[in-house]
Amino acid sequence: FVPAKINSALYIDYTAYARDTFLTVDPHTAAYLALVSEEQGWDRMSTAEAISAVAAYLRAHYTLTPYHDTALHDEENAVLAFMGAYREGTARHFAAAATLIYRTLGIPARYTVGYLAEVEADRSARITGNQAYAWVEIYVEGIGWISVDVAEYDPATVKAVTLKPVELVVRYDGTTVSHNGLLEGFEAYAAQGYT
Repeated sequence: FVPAKINSALYIDYTAYARDTFLTVDPHTAAYLALVSEEQGWDRMSTAEAISAVAAYLRAHYTLTPYHDTALHDEENAVLAFMGAYREGTARHFAAAATLIYRTLGIPARYTVGYLAEVEADRSARITGNQAYAWVEIYVEGIGWISVDVAEYDPATVKAVTLKPVELVVRYDGTTVSHNGLLEGFEAYAAQGYT
């Protein structure tokens, strides 16, 4: 990055705002991430090198999957749990971890959510919740906010699962008892402990 030198009062004020607002990390998380940063050498890299190195590290050491252990959602500190015990999650877990790592490195960063879809110009497209996604935006002085996709989502690598409700009807003594709590296609996940 070769940031431009901008001397306008508005630019200087916004840069100060970005640094004041988008560098906060709770002390416990910051201490852990500082250790990881030191171990990986990110704290000795240029901003551009660190941005790439953090993204590469997350992609190499963690698994992007929609089928992660959902107990992660109940953890008190989801970033530390994701990076520690769970080691797999969705784009939001990758983006949250990267946001706090970048902040720990002194790079203003914000967690961003939206949708990821391939849409042709001047064409309409159907966007669903399945295309929800998260990424990081980092603030580079003289350039502005830059999107960083630390998860590198590839639709070709995501296995589709089709779940179909199964209705169970039992006739006993002339009375019909229905139960529709079963899902066809979920057996492999149930065997792994998912509910």
